[in-house]
Amino acid sequence: MRNLRKWGTSMQINNTNKTPKMYTIREILSTNQYIIPMYQRNFEWEDKEILQLIDDILDFQTKAEGIDSYYIGSLVVYYQKEKNRYEVIDGQQRLTTLTLLATYLKSKLSMDCAWYQTLNLTFECRESSTNTLIELFKVKSPIDFFSQLPQDNSFNSNIVDGYRIIHKNLDIKLKEKGVSTDDFAMNLFKYIKILKVEVPGHTDLNHYFEVMNNRGEQLEKHEVLKARMLDAIKEDGTACSVLHNVWEATANMQKYIQTGFVPELRTAVFSTNWDGFEPIDFYELHGIFKNYEHRKKDEAKKNNSNQLLQDIDNKMSIDDIINSPTKYISGSNKEAEGDDRFNSVVNFPNFLLHVLRIHTRENVRLDDKVLLEEFDVWLFGKTDTESVKHRKNDSSTIENIKSFIYCLLKVKYLFDSYIIKREYQQETDGWELKSYKQSGSDNKLTSYYANSFSKEQYIQNNILMLLASFHVSIPTMNYKHWLNGALYWLYGQNNYNKKIEGKEYLDYLKCMANSFLFDRYLTDEELSYYKIIYSNHCIPKHKVRELNKECGEYKYLMYGYIKNNFVFNYLDYLIWQDKFNKSDESNQAINQFEFSFRSSVEHFYSQNPDGYPPLDREEGLDSFGNLCLITHSQNSSFSNKPPLEKLANIINKYLGSKLPLSSRDQVPNLKMIELAKLLNKTQWDIDKQSVHVYKECLDKHEKEMLNLFVENQCN
Repeated sequence: MRNLRKWGTSMQINNTNKTPKMYTIREILSTNQYIIPMYQRNFEWEDKEILQLIDDILDFQTKAEGIDSYYIGSLVVYYQKEKNRYEVIDGQQRLTTLTLLATYLKSKLSMDCAWYQTLNLTFECRESSTNTLIELFKVKSPIDFFSQLPQDNSFNSNIVDGYRIIHKNLDIKLKEKGVSTDDFAMNLFKYIKILKVEVPGHTDLNHYFEVMNNRGEQLEKHEVLKARMLDAIKEDGTACSVLHNVWEATANMQKYIQTGFVPELRTAVFSTNWDGFEPIDFYELHGIFKNYEHRKKDEAKKNNSNQLLQDIDNKMSIDDIINSPTKYISGSNKEAEGDDRFNSVVNFPNFLLHVLRIHTRENVRLDDKVLLEEFDVWLFGKTDTESVKHRKNDSSTIENIKSFIYCLLKVKYLFDSYIIKREYQQETDGWELKSYKQSGSDNKLTSYYANSFSKEQYIQNNILMLLASFHVSIPTMNYKHWLNGALYWLYGQNNYNKKIEGKEYLDYLKCMANSFLFDRYLTDEELSYYKIIYSNHCIPKHKVRELNKECGEYKYLMYGYIKNNFVFNYLDYLIWQDKFNKSDESNQAINQFEFSFRSSVEHFYSQNPDGYPPLDREEGLDSFGNLCLITHSQNSSFSNKPPLEKLANIINKYLGSKLPLSSRDQVPNLKMIELAKLLNKTQWDIDKQSVHVYKECLDKHEKEMLNLFVENQCN
């Protein structure tokens, strides 16, 4: 996780009186003059970057219903007062590409482009680059331009190539999306926005650019969001400090939140053993920070440390806060091991949206592409109507920000303690559910990780496996509604330091699984995830007495109709729950099973049999009993092999073998293991490889599997 202070930084709000501001692409291209300084590298964007920019714009235009604007990046500039122009410090690749895109569109549009009659971008000491833009700006026919292009060095080849990439690909992409050139241009110029940030006049620009060029990245949306929040509460120095330190400690999703604070604050916030959560609201958290500052001030007076006293007494500006070392973050190298040891199931921008939804209980979209837009609406109070101005820095907005920061810290603590992570240690990896704790005396505190429900191993194992079944079913960041449901419940349970009870948590997760299954995946009348979690509190509205081919729900268990792979993964969890740690030797595969990312639905009895009788659809080819979820590589290896060959392979690898399972292939799918065990019991062999015999086993297996769904419904 990058720290904002590495920027140098663009948020010099107090020193310049220039707050970062959003501008439309039309405003950027039609007002002010911009120059790319000589110390900047040449234009280098190629197919990947240019086409990604176009795709992002098209995605917003075709998919983002109800959003009035889309943030596409930042432009960091320095105002050259004597020449009345802006020197581009960061964002020149994007600005040049947008200039090329607008220049190309100008030659294609039927709509009025009177506002774009003059280029406003030049290159310092690069005459060929400037001349190339000028000549492209005059182009009326790109085809004619390329046919007459001179082969000398009078044109900048990179800029010409950028224009060529747009010419070759834009029309094709627009046709694929069903978008006209005029509509695309209107959307680009009116609704796509850039954050323009001015650096202060006294900045050493060469050093500033060197830092940013080495960093090689645009200002990220969550960094823009942090700057907005700091600007809103800038009158309260301690509140700004709390926000900054909580944000920085939270932003590293790979590390446990406790490691983000020095031991004294860690104990005050997370209790004596570092495994609880003490403050009941933002103001109590504010008081903890304030008391810490007072104690440090008293120590400084006692030790006659004038410098420390001065540091504590100074009122820090937003810029000071962002650029200074984070005052309360632990500097222990030992605790940094979490950076490499654990891997989070979600990234920080998406996590912010989960927290916003929990904080507001509103239907916040969990797509980080609209991070700023969602916070505009639900935290800053901006409406969807453009004519209504943004309610900035009023008392309700300030209170919203403070309570959100408290919520952010608390949810991160709950996330770390009660949501699975991938742990990498000693050349092995696996799903883990662990809390961060401490032991020892005040003079020597030792931190360690322990199972979150270490006294209830059955509960610990079940929660871990059920959470893993959710996660591998929906790996995409934008659709982790299971995570939001789990965090929402945990946040509501953890009031006033109430301990999270493992059994209650497990029961809730099972109800959420049931509600996802019966209220969304196995029904014609889908409920939204938001309604399932926030209105119904994961209490299933649909229940079934039986589940078979005669039921309406069965349609969504057949090949081609399955809505979500959770139906397979949840079933694997139910099989595991039913048979885990049983003494039967055939359960070895179940005892060593771990959820992994699988996305290929395979017919056990193949659709296209090679050298053996076919199984008709009416006989159950596409039935749930004949399906299993495996990886693409496992699917490739299975291919159209006869069921007997697949059965022999499973028996050899997973059923009763004395070889340690870890030395061979990962267990692919427990449902398939159960089918193989049933076929093996019937002694289905080459002489009995008939469709009739297989269908009898298939029907029995399917009935057993569907009964697991029915029997494990919530009361």
